[in-house]
Amino acid sequence: MSDIPKNCDSCGFFFNGGEIHCTNEDASPHLVIEDVNELPYLCPIKEDVLDTKRFRVKYRGEDFYLCVAEFEGKAWEVFVEHAITGKDELQFMMAGWDTATRFISRDLKREPLERTLRQLDKSSRQKNDLPAIIADKLRMWL
Repeated sequence: MSDIPKNCDSCGFFFNGGEIHCTNEDASPHLVIEDVNELPYLCPIKEDVLDTKRFRVKYRGEDFYLCVAEFEGKAWEVFVEHAITGKDELQFMMAGWDTATRFISRDLKREPLERTLRQLDKSSRQKNDLPAIIADKLRMWL
């Protein structure tokens, strides 16, 4: 795989043969890495301030706020918020939401949205389960 270039759509990084080259002025033009999968973590894009859409969703009788941050008009990261009380059940649900949204955010940065949606659709078992809720909101970016 090292002789197949891999690009970062956001900053201009591309990987070829163990060396990363960058077209972004703010980043080091040449970095040596061991694994092409490290590329998204080296992206110099500053993600501190992004436009975000916030959706109130119901899941298992609780209100959650699903936040989708966008970068250059595309879904970039997914977060979830809830005013957690001391209930163990909510802690369990938040752990599931956090895990799902972290992996989805990682996928959104690496793959086309259509691929992420296909995977969420394959994982969904019911109309209002976690993958279906997230996929429904992400479809706004198609």
